[in-house]
Amino acid sequence: MNEPMMDDLKILELSCSIYIVRYLKRHPGLNKSQIMSTEGKALSTKNRRIDQLFIAGLIDSDIREEEGMRKGEYFRLTNMGKEVADHLDAIYEIMKDHLAGCNEDFTSYSNPHAKEIFAQFREDDIANKKE
Repeated sequence: MNEPMMDDLKILELSCSIYIVRYLKRHPGLNKSQIMSTEGKALSTKNRRIDQLFIAGLIDSDIREEEGMRKGEYFRLTNMGKEVADHLDAIYEIMKDHLAGCNEDFTSYSNPHAKEIFAQFREDDIANKKE
């Protein structure tokens, strides 16, 4: 395996890339407006990112006409995009318990299970004093 290069995965480092890939895994067949109206960053950021993810081969689109509506472009993950999304979800599963204790900008951490841990220490301390 080759050494990682700084920009190997740059497309995933760009704002909203991971979110859009994971979102399309759960909601395939959305148009740009539907994707852009989800939570998070500015519409222009998501609009640009959709185009870049398309060029990178992670998403694809179909042009279709809905009854009573004009033609529209609807996005879905490519096979590569699905595989990347699965790996991103697996990474999240590994990290989610720890992330629950981080603040929004990741400058501090407080264990979300601290009360339970301290309660166990107190119980152990009480038990040790009785012995």
